[in-house]
Amino acid sequence: MVDFKKLQEEMESGEWERKKKQREAEEELRQQIIRQTACFTGHRPNHLFGYNLKDNRYKTLYKKLTETIELCINEENITRFISGGAIGTDQISYWLVYKLKEKYPDIKNIVAIPFKNQPNAWKDKNTIRWYSKMLERADEIIYVDDIDDFRYRTNEVPVGEYHIGKMQRRNEWMVDNSRIVLAVYDGFSKGGTKNCINYAKKNYKNIIYINYNKLEVD
Repeated sequence: MVDFKKLQEEMESGEWERKKKQREAEEELRQQIIRQTACFTGHRPNHLFGYNLKDNRYKTLYKKLTETIELCINEENITRFISGGAIGTDQISYWLVYKLKEKYPDIKNIVAIPFKNQPNAWKDKNTIRWYSKMLERADEIIYVDDIDDFRYRTNEVPVGEYHIGKMQRRNEWMVDNSRIVLAVYDGFSKGGTKNCINYAKKNYKNIIYINYNKLEVD
């Protein structure tokens, strides 16, 4: 319920105008950050080239992704990159940005995690080890299910624990906070990547597609 008396007092004292200007300044800063941000979406290893990341086909993907990231930096003035932390495209993108920080030390490498205990269900110790290294070296870590507006609404699954719906909420947060979406996508598969792309289209984001099936292997 609106407290009209308090509102009137604030308007007469100039407090209302001060708060309005503060909100406008905060929103302008938020939009400026979004204009400087890109995020990644893409398939897991089983839909890419498998779990052997030394496969020559992956080397071609690394090269194309690196070129695309540099294009974003040099031509689109992107300084912040958000990846989703999952195995496959997310972690590949993270480490490529990490390597590019040697050349572009001012860029930020951000990880958006759908829920804190994401790696608990993983069995491969090497995957977990590299995941931990990623978090240790990230410039910022966002736990999306701990953000009020993006918390998955269920009484059955607490914050920090697995729920499949939290993956899409993570994707939505990344898209909402980015101007450009870099999509490693085969062009036809259904699933989380397609859903993320559809959400990005709905919100009029710029999408750069990388169809890994059409890359020429050296």
